[in-house]
Amino acid sequence: MASNELEISVENETEKPFNFDTWCSELQLSRKVTQILRQEDIVTWDVIRLLAESDLKQIGVTLGAIKVIMVNIKTNQDNTSSEVGTNDQILQAAGKAFDIFLSASADKISTHGDMFMDPRTILTIKSVN
Repeated sequence: MASNELEISVENETEKPFNFDTWCSELQLSRKVTQILRQEDIVTWDVIRLLAESDLKQIGVTLGAIKVIMVNIKTNQDNTSSEVGTNDQILQAAGKAFDIFLSASADKISTHGDMFMDPRTILTIKSVN
């Protein structure tokens, strides 16, 4: 590989579909807590991740279960946040690779030092010229 080439590899990860029963089992939630969540139609990850402690208290979930659920929500949100960082890094690498690819047109497109130009901007410039 030449020194001005950049290798970008992205794994195509497929997310497992959310299963409410499996989630409750993994958290070792009691049957009573599971029933309360079902009665309130809190059975999808999209709804669960929006929960606050006060919501769970209001519907009668016990303090211990509240803590377990909230820790799980926070852990999963932290994992999602780190994926976003990874996507930002991929975008940075792609932009730099695109700058290198278009270096033949350096007189029309300028980059500033370390920074790269957003590929969408470059494509817009190319289509206008």
